[in-house]
Amino acid sequence: MEALLQNRILIAAGIAWAVSQISKTILHTIINGKLDWSRLKGDGFSLAFRDVSAHSTPRELAAFLDAKQDAAIPGMDREIYPLTRTQMG
Repeated sequence: MEALLQNRILIAAGIAWAVSQISKTILHTIINGKLDWSRLKGDGFSLAFRDVSAHSTPRELAAFLDAKQDAAIPGMDREIYPLTRTQMG
C-alpha cells in the first residue's frame, strides 16, 4: 500500500481525475444554475477500451451499447444548445 501512495504517476492521475470531476460539476452548476452532485460520479456509463476494440465498426458498437443493460443516455436539460465559437466560425 505504501508503494502505491508513493507512486507519482498514480498520484498525478488521481489528482487529474479529481480536478476534472470537480471542474465538470462547477461548470455544470454555472451553466444550469443548480448544483447536481451526481455529476461527480459521471454522466451515465463507462465504456472500456476492450469494448471499443471488440466492436470494430460503429454499427457493432451501437448494437453492443443498445444491448448493454446499464447503458443510459443522459437526458437533455434544454431544447436548444447555443453554438460554440468554433461552430460560429
